[in-house]
Amino acid sequence: HREFMRNAKAQVSTALRLIQAYAIANPEIRFHVIAEKSRGHGAGRATLLSTSGSSLGWIQAAASVLGDSVVADVNPLEMESAGGAWKVSGAISMPHGGRRTRDMQF
Repeated sequence: HREFMRNAKAQVSTALRLIQAYAIANPEIRFHVIAEKSRGHGAGRATLLSTSGSSLGWIQAAASVLGDSVVADVNPLEMESAGGAWKVSGAISMPHGGRRTRDMQF
């Protein structure tokens, strides 16, 4: 997309959201994302994401990626078809909890 060629910040943000989703889905893999700015104000390196790779589950991984407060009030969600052909597992928060925007829904 031409938008990404013009706007490096949007490109980094979009890539980071994708890597965050991978980090939550794969808690056993260590992720470490560093942004490097070579010149101008704030030049240097900044860690954007770092996970341990030793999370005991994806809810713990979500806490390390999104913050403890985001997953503090979540409840596990498990659904399976009657014949066992499909299964859905996840977490859901109460309407008053979680985040107010959809930017971190995975």
